[in-house]
Amino acid sequence: MSFANKKIVVMGLGLFGGGVGVSKYFASQGARVLVTDLRDESQLQESLEALKDFSIEYRLGKHCEEDFLKADLVIVNPGVPDNSPFLQLVQSRNIPIDTEIHIFMKQVKAPMIGITGSNGKSTTTAMIEHILKTAGYKTWLGGNIGRSLLEELPNIKPEDRVVLELSSFQLERISNISPHIAVITNLSPNHLDRHKTMENYARAKQNLLRYQKERDFCVLNGRDVEVRSWNNITPSQSMIFGSIEGDVFIQDGWMIAKKQGTRIPIMQTSDIPLPGKVNQENAMAASCVGIAQEVPCETIASALKTFSGLPHRLQFLGIKAGRKIYEDSDATTPESTMAAIETLNQPIVLLAGGSNKNFSYEKLGKAIAQKVKVAILMGETAPMLEQSILPKDNIQIVRAENIEKAIEYARNLSSEGDSVVLSPASASFGMFRNFVERAEVFKKFINQYFV
Repeated sequence: MSFANKKIVVMGLGLFGGGVGVSKYFASQGARVLVTDLRDESQLQESLEALKDFSIEYRLGKHCEEDFLKADLVIVNPGVPDNSPFLQLVQSRNIPIDTEIHIFMKQVKAPMIGITGSNGKSTTTAMIEHILKTAGYKTWLGGNIGRSLLEELPNIKPEDRVVLELSSFQLERISNISPHIAVITNLSPNHLDRHKTMENYARAKQNLLRYQKERDFCVLNGRDVEVRSWNNITPSQSMIFGSIEGDVFIQDGWMIAKKQGTRIPIMQTSDIPLPGKVNQENAMAASCVGIAQEVPCETIASALKTFSGLPHRLQFLGIKAGRKIYEDSDATTPESTMAAIETLNQPIVLLAGGSNKNFSYEKLGKAIAQKVKVAILMGETAPMLEQSILPKDNIQIVRAENIEKAIEYARNLSSEGDSVVLSPASASFGMFRNFVERAEVFKKFINQYFV
C-alpha cells in the first residue's frame, strides 16, 4: 500500500517516544504526518529532537477534532484507551485506526517470536533473543522493549528472527495476525484500571496466539491453569514448560527437555546466572523457543549461562555500606514484588508503593510479613500495602513522603548484610514520568546515602 500524500495522524508520541518510529516511517513514505499529543513541547523535547529532520506538523498540549476528521489513517499510541472521545469520533466516521506494532507485524517477512504475560516477559524476551543470537541467527528486538522496527523493514531478511515483547495494550488492537511462536509466561491481575475485568485483560493477551496456523507454536506455562488451557483457542503446536508432563521442566536440580519421549538434560539450575524460581521459569520458556527453532540443547545451555539480565528487573547494583542493593523498578505488580522477595535472601529492607492500578495486595502483604524486616512505603498505594501486611508482629513499617526520604529511612533502619530493594508493586505515574526515571532517582539517592 502506498502512503504517499496520505494524511496520517499519529496520536501520542508516548512517554518513551513510542510514536517517533512510526512518525519517521510514514514521513519517509511521503505521507503528510501530523503528530498530536496532550503533552507540551517541554515534556517531549527528546522525541521532538529525534524528528527534527522530518517534515512533520505538530499539535501539542491538546487534541483537535478537525485534525482527526481530516485523517486518512489514525495511528494510535498503545496507551490511549478505546473510550477516548477522539477515537470514538474517528470510529463514528469510519476512518481507519491502526498501531505501530500492527503495521510492522503485517509487513515483516521474517518469522516473529512474540512474548507476553503479566510478569517475566521482558527477561524472557531478552533470553530468547540471546539464545537465537548464540545459535547464529540475525535477530531484531522490538515491541515493548528496544525500539520501533518499522524503519528497519527493508533490512530485515526472511532468514532473520524478530523477537517482540508485546503488552496487553499493544495486543488489544491486533487482528488477523499472530507470530510464528507465541509465548505466554503467566497471567495475573494487571492493568485493570484500563481493561476493567480479568476477562478483558486475558482476551487481549490471547490475541498473541488467536490467529496462529497449524505450523506455528504456542509456548504455555504448565503451572498456570488458565494459560495452559489456551491451547484450545489455537490450532498451533503447543509446547508446555514448568510441568513434568510438558516439554521443558525442572527435576532434581536439572532443567530437562523432552523430545519425542526422550529426556535430554539441558543444564543444572545452579548454572542459570539470574537468581530465583521466576528466572528458572523464564529460562524454561526461552528454552522451548530454542527447541522449536531446532537450536541444540548444548547451545541453549551455553546461551543461558552467559545471559546477564536486564536493567530494572531485580538488578544487583552492588554492595554499598555493607548492604546488598537491588533495583527492581519494573516490578509494577504485586506478583513481581512477591517474586523479588522470594528470590532474595533475608533480611530484606523493602521500598514499595506508587500509583494505584486497582490491585489486591492481600497475598503480597502476607509475603512481606513473612520475609521482610523493614517495609518503607510511599505513594498512593502506601495505605493499601500497609493494611495488607498481616501479621505486623515481626516487621517494622514506615511511611515515606518521597523516594529520597524512603532511602534515608532504608539507610538508618538497615544493617550490614541486609538486602535493600526497590520493588514497588505499583506504577510510577504521579511520582515519576516512568519506571526508568524512578530507577535513576533511586540510584542517585542510593549513591548519596549509602556511602
